[in-house]
Amino acid sequence: MLTQEEYMDVLGMRSQGWTIAEIARETNYHPATVSKWLKEGGPPPARTTDPALLVVDQRWGSRIAELIELPLRLLWQTTKRCSLAPSRTRTSSTSRLPAAV
Repeated sequence: MLTQEEYMDVLGMRSQGWTIAEIARETNYHPATVSKWLKEGGPPPARTTDPALLVVDQRWGSRIAELIELPLRLLWQTTKRCSLAPSRTRTSSTSRLPAAV
């Protein structure tokens, strides 16, 4: 979505004589989109959604947050336990061999 700052840049480029194609290449938008925005005075406003139509409502959102928090808490506890555990040094395989006679 085009920001207000990007739109102001598009207007500036156009007033400096840039072509629609040049502006489109510079902003990474399709030339037809840039042309439409210049004709209509900017990009369309952001869409809004009726809260009643949302798939994830407040009740589901709080449940999802609970489900995500539990594994994070377990991961933190596991990480903490591993970092506090005494480090084990590995003995080399040659030290386990019987001494040569």
